[in-house]
Amino acid sequence: DLAILKLSNGQEIYHLSGNVWEWVDETRLTSELPDYAAGYREINSITYTDHLPYSEVGPLNSSLTSANGIGQIITDNNDASPSGSVHAFMRGGAHTPASVAGVFALGLHYSPLSTNSGLGFRCVK
Repeated sequence: DLAILKLSNGQEIYHLSGNVWEWVDETRLTSELPDYAAGYREINSITYTDHLPYSEVGPLNSSLTSANGIGQIITDNNDASPSGSVHAFMRGGAHTPASVAGVFALGLHYSPLSTNSGLGFRCVK
């Protein structure tokens, strides 16, 4: 089940990954994004920037991949967006394809003004 994250201590966290992308209160300009990820790519396969270092994106163990359930990343094509464009952070990933979903999944291909039935937010208490 994509909605369940199994921790190394045996505990489980529900509904923080998969099902729907979730807006996160963070943005970056096009010029601050990592190199364009043509489609979804492994989080550890991209060259990051000083404005968005890997330490703010991926897990401590940088050898983990979507096969471990962490998700994947997609950025906007830097050539397609003006350098001043704002990109909103989305986390969690969608329900398909399964490799996209994960607690570290990161979508950077929408502006904060975008709408889509696959985007939402979650209230946590």
